[in-house]
Amino acid sequence: SNDGDPSLKPIVISLPEYGIKQLEFGQRHAACVTKGGIAYTWGDNQFGQLGRYTMEKSDKPAFVKDFVKNETIISSLACTGMNTFFLTKGGEVFGCGTCD
Repeated sequence: SNDGDPSLKPIVISLPEYGIKQLEFGQRHAACVTKGGIAYTWGDNQFGQLGRYTMEKSDKPAFVKDFVKNETIISSLACTGMNTFFLTKGGEVFGCGTCD
C-alpha cells in the first residue's frame, strides 16, 4: 500500500485471484471483471463511480456487492472519466458515477 501517495516505482496491486478477463481505467478509478463475471472497482469515488453506495475512495479492489448479491454475471465493463458501465450476461447495461 502507498497510503494515497504517488508511487515513483511500480507497486503490486492485489487483484482478485479468479483470473482477470478485462481491466479498464477511468480518469482516477479502475475496474475489472473476472472470468467468472464478478466486477471489482477501486480508486477515486467522488461521483459514486465505484458502485458502492458511498463516495469514499478505495485504494483496494472490492467487488460490486449489488451484482454479487443478485447473482448478476458481468460480461464486460467500461470506464470513462468519472463513470463505470457494466454489461451483464443478459444484455442489461448498468451505470454508476455521473453517467454522462
